[in-house]
Formats: sequence, structure tokens, C-alpha cells
Amino acid sequence: MCRSSHHRPGPATTIPPGEAGISLVFTLVFIIIVFTALTGVLGYAFAASRAAESYERDRAFHFSADAAMEAGVQMVKTNSTLGVTLFPTCSFTYDLAPHNAGQVFTSGAHLTVDCLPTPNNPSPPPGPGPNGEQAYRDVTFEVTCRLPLGYDPTAPLECGSGPEVVFLGQARVRFDIDPGFTPRTAWAIVPKVISWKIAR
Repeated sequence: MCRSSHHRPGPATTIPPGEAGISLVFTLVFIIIVFTALTGVLGYAFAASRAAESYERDRAFHFSADAAMEAGVQMVKTNSTLGVTLFPTCSFTYDLAPHNAGQVFTSGAHLTVDCLPTPNNPSPPPGPGPNGEQAYRDVTFEVTCRLPLGYDPTAPLECGSGPEVVFLGQARVRFDIDPGFTPRTAWAIVPKVISWKIAR
């Protein structure tokens, strides 16, 4: 005689109320920790990006101002009439195209380099010696970026001939005599840096 077997279901498994509450607390704590970590990582990434951008701009300013003053020194070195008196002027513009790293400057931007006899320590005029020898020349160089009114400092800078003047650097260079150079009326050609300062 066959008997049919009937499976009797066991009692239902239930989670005690206390354990369910603890699980919920752990879940919430985990979510808060993950959210806090993500917020910190995103904040750090944003700050690092801004810092890198600021560093890129400052580096471009530094290299450009430095190169502009170097160009001024070379110009005065090769022209013995400059840096002796206020006239002739030795002001010129320095093209930034080769230094436009990271699009810091707009296309066609340039810096302005001004040089003149160092105030309160003017160079003697050419030919003060008994045989017309030129004396040393003491010259101060200044580099500026001249921007339009209302410029956006976060955008590529349009350095040109605008009214807003941003000072970038200053150098004082003395051009000593080269005894082996002729003519002696133009032998103050050996640059000696007295001071060299980049503002940014």
C-alpha cells in the first residue's frame, strides 16, 4: 500500500527587529563614509586642477618676463648709445608667440620692456675719459603686460597697449668696459647683473 508523503513547511525565518535596525545603521554608515570619501576625492581633484592651471599661468609669466628682460639686456649690449641718457629710448615690445604655453596669452600678445639709466645712479655720458673712452652704463629694465580695461584674469591675457599695467619684472644691469673692444667709445658692453626680480 502506497502512502503519499506530505512535506510540512517549517516555521518561517524572521529577522529580529533589533538586528534589522543594526543592519540599517551599518548601511547608512557605509553610505555616509563612501559619500564623504567621494566628496573629498572630487574636491582634491578640483583643487589640484586649479593649482595646476595657476602654476601653468605663473610659469608662463615667469619665463616670458625673464626672456623679455634677457632680450633687453642683449639689445643694450649691442647698442652703446642706449641706457646712457633718457634719449634715445630703449623701450620695445617683446612678442609672446614663442611662449604662449597653455594659451595663457592671446594671439599677437606682447610684453613691454622699458629701460633707462638707473635712478639716483646715472651712467656717465659716452666718452668721459681723456681719450673719449666710454664709461660703464648702469641700466634698469622693467617688463609689464598692458591689458585692456575690464580684462578677465582667468581668460587668455591680451597683453598689448591697454591702460591696465601689470608689473612682471625688474632688473638692474651694469655694463662694464671690455678693454679689448674697439672703438673705446662703445666698449661698455660686459653685462653684470646687480639685481633680477620676477614679480610672479
